[in-house]
Amino acid sequence: AMACVMAGSGHLGSLRLLRVLRRCADNDVSYGFHMSISMAIGLLFLGGGRLTLGTSKAAVAALVTSLFPRFPLAPTDGRYHLQALRHLYVLAAEARCLEAVDVDTGEPAMIPLRLVLR
Repeated sequence: AMACVMAGSGHLGSLRLLRVLRRCADNDVSYGFHMSISMAIGLLFLGGGRLTLGTSKAAVAALVTSLFPRFPLAPTDGRYHLQALRHLYVLAAEARCLEAVDVDTGEPAMIPLRLVLR
């Protein structure tokens, strides 16, 4: 859930938490756990920070399908989770853009913009 909220941001605190979770390696940790952590890290850096998750009905449906809650226990376990479905999150990805619009007319407007990267 955190990766969906922070998708495409590359938030360092979220990455640190996911890396701590990824290091868990006891007998109770399944293949699906590692797969979900890897997917979360991928969502965190979606498109190298240039993409985010869309909110349209099709985007939400693709995201729910790809993040199906029954992850496999082993790499060969295909009872509940079809491996190809986990790649459907790509259909939910949308480019981030800043569009300035005139409040009165609703038309696109040219404005001076200064971008500061930290």
